[in-house]
Amino acid sequence: MKKTIGTAAIAGILSFASATLAHHSHGNYEIGREIQFQGVVTEFHFANPHVWVFMDVENESGETERWALEGGGTGSFSRAGWDAIAEGDHLSVVCTPTRDGDNGCFITDIEIRASNPAIEGDSGWTNLAFPDQLFSANFPSEPEISEAPYLSEYG
Repeated sequence: MKKTIGTAAIAGILSFASATLAHHSHGNYEIGREIQFQGVVTEFHFANPHVWVFMDVENESGETERWALEGGGTGSFSRAGWDAIAEGDHLSVVCTPTRDGDNGCFITDIEIRASNPAIEGDSGWTNLAFPDQLFSANFPSEPEISEAPYLSEYG
């Protein structure tokens, strides 16, 4: 009887652990590659489990593309000052792109542009610093390839 209960408990723990690890997989991103671009925030979803920023970005042809940017949880974003992002803000973003080439990425750094820079000659950009160690711990060295159908809805 004790052996059966112990086996059931271990099976339950292992199934929960695998679901948790699957949720936090970043296999749909090109780990080790970063891109940078600027755009205007069209939507900002500050909710767990992940923060989402949607932006209009002008491509090389001058056409506007919609990008979906995934971030970490709200707690880490609040501590970094990223809860101040609002619709209409101009952002400069560094992120890890999706493997499938959709207009989506995982945020690693953001700068926000003030509408009226206080100091003449100031670029007007303020870095909303985010500690590197919070992101590097999330990325496996050998990511598992997975699909990201939610990005295609916003691409």
